[in-house]
Amino acid sequence: MIAWNKSHNKIILIFLLTSILIANTLYGQEIVETRILKQTQKYSAGHLATKDSPIPLTRAKNDSTHEIQNIRELVINLGNHFQITDKLSSMIDEVKYVSLEETDSSLIGNIGHIVFDDDKIIVSDVGTQSVLLFTEKGQFLTRIQKRGDGPGEYNRLNNIAVDTALKRIIIGSDYKFLWFDYNGNFIKELKTTYAGANEFEVIDSQTLVIYTYFGNLDDKREKYDIYYIKDDGSVSSKFIEVFPKKINSKSMIGLFSNFSRVGLSNELLLTREYSNQILSLNSAGIHSKYKLDFGAGNLPEDYVEKSLTDFSIRSSEERVDQMLRKGMLTFAGGSVLETKKWLQVTVGTSEDRTSLLFDKTKNEVRHAFNFNLINDVDGGRYLVNRWVHSDYFVSIVYPSNLQKALEQNTSIALESIKTALSSKNQENPILRFLKIK
Repeated sequence: MIAWNKSHNKIILIFLLTSILIANTLYGQEIVETRILKQTQKYSAGHLATKDSPIPLTRAKNDSTHEIQNIRELVINLGNHFQITDKLSSMIDEVKYVSLEETDSSLIGNIGHIVFDDDKIIVSDVGTQSVLLFTEKGQFLTRIQKRGDGPGEYNRLNNIAVDTALKRIIIGSDYKFLWFDYNGNFIKELKTTYAGANEFEVIDSQTLVIYTYFGNLDDKREKYDIYYIKDDGSVSSKFIEVFPKKINSKSMIGLFSNFSRVGLSNELLLTREYSNQILSLNSAGIHSKYKLDFGAGNLPEDYVEKSLTDFSIRSSEERVDQMLRKGMLTFAGGSVLETKKWLQVTVGTSEDRTSLLFDKTKNEVRHAFNFNLINDVDGGRYLVNRWVHSDYFVSIVYPSNLQKALEQNTSIALESIKTALSSKNQENPILRFLKIK
């Protein structure tokens, strides 16, 4: 019989520690831990939240770049009745226009996305599948258009993001990202197996955030939908499950979300249809920044899970009809824009949507408008704010609309319109900058 002593314990302990170290070295990228961001100090100016809504966060165990912090969530009490603004002029303090120069090389088919960086306006054109750069005054600089399947080429332009620190433009194509400088020179590319590359943004110069949103609908679909990916292709973090894995694909048409860059910082906002939370993303992680409270119009907490797994709902139209019958409100199209003073959210359905301008300094909805808004400023058909730049909300108007307003002499911004049309721009869209009062 062998006598058991302390030296045996020491040998076994050394063996176990060595085994763990080897396992972590071999499988470190696969070992993940799930934590909860507990929002225990929610607040708003006059509206206190009483219920925690923790967000699960999963990340690589060997990643040390993201610190878990105690996050405050601002609950905005909107109610479900809004006084609709009837005229655009009643809600704006200033309007200005920037004409995008029109040459044979700068014709624009259909603007997909715009990024503003210092003295540059960077435009993705889904019509011509290219990226165009203009000065802040609209003068054309260059175009990036490299279609194909070879190195430095993209077969389809899904979206763009801009690394403003290194002055790099990232084009998202099918399973591929490509980097270009502001002169249009190709720098590098990264092939990726993650679907949904049309929803991505820059977190920092080494990291992209990708929102895959049900890119795969079979049993092999991964649990997580938001990834922080390094520029070498490695995954540094995996975030929340946005939609349940087992979903009825026939009823999910119309479900999408988007990233929005906050006008005065590097912060990103992510919204999801059928959720009243606005998520904030930065290099430190992800948390819920705002939660919209529609009172009686609030969606049930389990609405997404039950709705998308209900196979009796055969189309997105049926789901919308169900919401309308029950008086439910949620984000329409996932759109949200934020400046230092304003938060704009669009709620409702594709058939009946309302944009709300929430004054963060006064904690109230100051303006609400829909497709019936009378545009007495420049005669555009309706107002769709799509971007922010500094304190301005940015939208698109076409030369024909401005010309008509000029001829009818009905606009309150005639001098600005004359300046915009003086560039002899006949086809390219014009950017409208609105400052809200």
